[in-house]
Amino acid sequence: MVGILMSFMENVHAKFSLIAAMCGFAAAGSILIEFAVYAGEGLGTAYGYSFYLTIVACVLAIVSGVCFLLGKGRE
Repeated sequence: MVGILMSFMENVHAKFSLIAAMCGFAAAGSILIEFAVYAGEGLGTAYGYSFYLTIVACVLAIVSGVCFLLGKGRE
């Protein structure tokens, strides 16, 4: 949502870039908790595709947060 707002309004980029980065890192933290719950089920558990999508989502959320932080430094 913040990314869409930033693409249409040029003067809010500096303000919302940090907020978007924080949201990305908060999402990554939530996904890490979800990962821990899945992983805590035990070694004998057959993980489904959602477990692997959780790992992909966490990596993408971290990359998104880093990209927003790096984009903030250019201004």
